[in-house]
Amino acid sequence: MSQKIGMLTEILKQNKVRECSFDYHGNHVIQKCIIELGQIVEEPKASSSVPGVLQEVEAKKGAAEIKQLMQEIESDIVSYCLNEFCCRIVQRMFEFCHVELIESSASTILGNYQILSSNEYGIFVLSSILEHGQPQHKSYILNLIQGNAAVMAIQKDGSKLIENSIRMIFHVNQKHLSHCSQLFQILDEVIYLPNRVSKQAFGQQQQ
Repeated sequence: MSQKIGMLTEILKQNKVRECSFDYHGNHVIQKCIIELGQIVEEPKASSSVPGVLQEVEAKKGAAEIKQLMQEIESDIVSYCLNEFCCRIVQRMFEFCHVELIESSASTILGNYQILSSNEYGIFVLSSILEHGQPQHKSYILNLIQGNAAVMAIQKDGSKLIENSIRMIFHVNQKHLSHCSQLFQILDEVIYLPNRVSKQAFGQQQQ
């Protein structure tokens, strides 16, 4: 973990977060930092042993660094969602970060749903929230899809979000159980408009 913290510290000190994020190779480094450090948010318990004290210091440093990284990404989160490389970073945030670190970013993303739902990379971010986000975030997206599923099903980008919604039905477990009614309503919208949907190139994928 100390290696990842040191690497992130260097990136932050040199103000290279954005440059790395938008780079073909650099975005993988940011993703790795998020995967390894995304859950460090709580103050570690104090320890009297030397190894324990060292771990405590390291954990505090890691918590401060990952928080700063999230704040820098958050300041430009919509641009990240719309970028080929950066959208992967945002997906990792929802997969691996503690909810406290991404709550503000989640609100901004959901507030820009219309922009993201019509973008090829924004769709990946919204799909990641459907899979890994908090229940209220999933409900927000599903509510916006409801009533628009048939239209989205024949769109190049929107159809991908419909596919992911339908896929959730076949993996209904404790993770998605509270969203069953929303998911089945979306499925009904697609099923009961077969002629319109099946005649479209992207809609055929739902049949």
